[in-house]
Amino acid sequence: MNKVVADEAVSEEMGRQFISFLQKKGFEDLDILFIDREHKGMPDSHIVHHLLDHSTFFLTTDRPLHNAAIAQGLKSYHCNCGKFFSKPIKGIKNKVLTPLKKEALVLKDNYPPPKTEIRPYLLPSAEKSLKKLRTKRRRIRSHFGGYDNLDLVMK
Repeated sequence: MNKVVADEAVSEEMGRQFISFLQKKGFEDLDILFIDREHKGMPDSHIVHHLLDHSTFFLTTDRPLHNAAIAQGLKSYHCNCGKFFSKPIKGIKNKVLTPLKKEALVLKDNYPPPKTEIRPYLLPSAEKSLKKLRTKRRRIRSHFGGYDNLDLVMK
């Protein structure tokens, strides 16, 4: 049985279209795992290490992650405007995957941000500012491979 792993930005509709796309190519008994449901907030390096292997298809809208998965010898498809591409995207550098620490070798159900008492007071009240902040945090976490590796900032 083949498995499809859908990145967090992939919608259910996009996932159904991709399953249909693969069935037309002759693949049957496809099961799909949506990362945002099963492992919310999972860093990219954990996705590649824990969820992907040579029997899985990875569906993403993240171009650097798509190229990094292909460079690892995995089957990855990038979705753009309802079309699926399996070749590396030119002009996009591969994402450098952070090596996993010993604690990261165990798969977690979700990867929530740490809760602190001061957090609600620091967050902006405007929705647009909050969205910008979330985007910046997500990019920082992605760069360092998750909260577990933020200590690399000090090095």
